[in-house]
Amino acid sequence: MTRPSKAGVPRRVARYLVLGIGAFVCLMPFAYMSANALKTYAETVTRVSPNPFSRDFWPASPQWANFAEVWLGDAFGHYFLDSFVISMTTLAGTLATSSLAAYAFAKLRFPGKEAIFSVFLATLMIPETVTLIPNFLVVSRLGWTDRLAGLTVPFIASAFYIFLLRQFFKQIPDSLVENARMDGAGNA
Repeated sequence: MTRPSKAGVPRRVARYLVLGIGAFVCLMPFAYMSANALKTYAETVTRVSPNPFSRDFWPASPQWANFAEVWLGDAFGHYFLDSFVISMTTLAGTLATSSLAAYAFAKLRFPGKEAIFSVFLATLMIPETVTLIPNFLVVSRLGWTDRLAGLTVPFIASAFYIFLLRQFFKQIPDSLVENARMDGAGNA
């Protein structure tokens, strides 16, 4: 292996210095959040410092009970579980609908395929703020307000993910699909 020239060493040091400063700046909000999470309420109000090298930035005595209080009281754990269930349900539904539609657009032949796909792509140009009220009206007329279905079903089908997965499925060679059909696999 060749050794780097001495002329490239200052450039490398400068590059790592800039990267280190960037990493420090990116990690500062997390350090600030962690330090304040471990302080008492009085400390969060009185001991405020944006400098992580200052004594006032860090808690005088870490209050680990703050985490237990948040998770066990104030229903934070319930809210977190609700968010997790909603996101996982939406993710599973999006994967199921988008992957099937994307495979159909990429590998199957049917009349009007390109026109239908163009309409899907055209819906990407409509801002979500335009569809907010119609979506709410549909959800409320179906009786899905304050229900899991109202928070997941409207977001399950996504033209963007259909487009993204279609581009992936188009990269799969047709010979692989033909070999699978010869082995007894089908589209269903």
